[in-house]
Amino acid sequence: MPALSNLNHTPKTLPQSLSQPLPASILTLSGSLQPLAEAFKSFLEGQKNLSASSIANYLSDVNRFLTWLSQSLQEKIINAGHITAAVCLAYQQFLQNSYPAATANRHLSSLKRFGEFLAATGRAEADPTDKLSSVPATKVKDIMGLYKNYLENQSLSPSTIKNYLSDIKSYLLWAQKQA
Repeated sequence: MPALSNLNHTPKTLPQSLSQPLPASILTLSGSLQPLAEAFKSFLEGQKNLSASSIANYLSDVNRFLTWLSQSLQEKIINAGHITAAVCLAYQQFLQNSYPAATANRHLSSLKRFGEFLAATGRAEADPTDKLSSVPATKVKDIMGLYKNYLENQSLSPSTIKNYLSDIKSYLLWAQKQA
């Protein structure tokens, strides 16, 4: 297995729009899904409580993970041995830096289901996703507090700081109305 030193590397083809078809890099030469993705698909189809759209969403998210890992490791086929807790944590960091919190958390939820599959089917000794946690949503109030501290550290006058913060609040209100 190649060194894991480039796991923080963001492949040039990611992040991609969630509406795009699956990238060719997750497919084998025959045009089928990665073997792990095929096995995961069969596992999900055996679950009685999952709708077809849930299965499709799980597969889409896991395939994005497999693509990211394939490109990071420069391996065409990913096997269960490639998927470690460290890899899953690196992917969590990638998602956190690439997507809004809600999107990243959906991908992480799918990855956790995939980790459960790996452990339940004996492909992994333990669930490699056990250490994953949800990506926290960043609150505007927290960001404004950090920015206020930054401005104070720049030795700006209290009135200048107040004006900067007021301008940002006005902009955010305007942007919210535009959405």
